[in-house]
Amino acid sequence: MNTEDDSTQQMGTNGVRPRRTIAKQVVERGQRLRTRAGVLIGMSLGLVALLTVLE
Repeated sequence: MNTEDDSTQQMGTNGVRPRRTIAKQVVERGQRLRTRAGVLIGMSLGLVALLTVLE
């Protein structure tokens, strides 16, 4: 187990490890948007189906 090689592979060009929190936040926001879009589409389809049945 060579920890020195592992740590140098994870470091960027300036010797600082890249931040992954920004990428995680972007992914979480995308997932939230997809779930919201899915809910809106489902509600819209349900409303259309209800209106067509009532007519």
